[in-house]
Amino acid sequence: MLWGDRDRVLDISAARVFQSIIPNATLTVIENCGHVPMVEKPEETASAYMEFVRALRSKGELGGRSTAWEPWTSYPVEFNVRLVKRLGTGCEF
Repeated sequence: MLWGDRDRVLDISAARVFQSIIPNATLTVIENCGHVPMVEKPEETASAYMEFVRALRSKGELGGRSTAWEPWTSYPVEFNVRLVKRLGTGCEF
C-alpha cells in the first residue's frame, strides 16, 4: 500500500488497519502528501512502485506476470515518473 501521511480522505491510521488485515501487506508512507500520491509526489510514487516490484521479483513472487513487469523496473526513473503522472491525471479526489 502507498499512503500519504497527510491524507485527509482516509487518515493514515486506516493504513495501519488495512496492513494488519491484508496478508503480506507492505506499507510505504509518503511524507507531506495527501490522498493522491501519484499526482502530488510523482517521483516518490514511481520510486515506491519500482521498489515494490523489485522486492516481489527478488522473492520470486511475481509468478506469470514477471515478464510484464520486467520493462517497468528497467526503464529510467524519468520514464516511470512520466508514466505515473499520466496515470494520475484522471484522478479527481
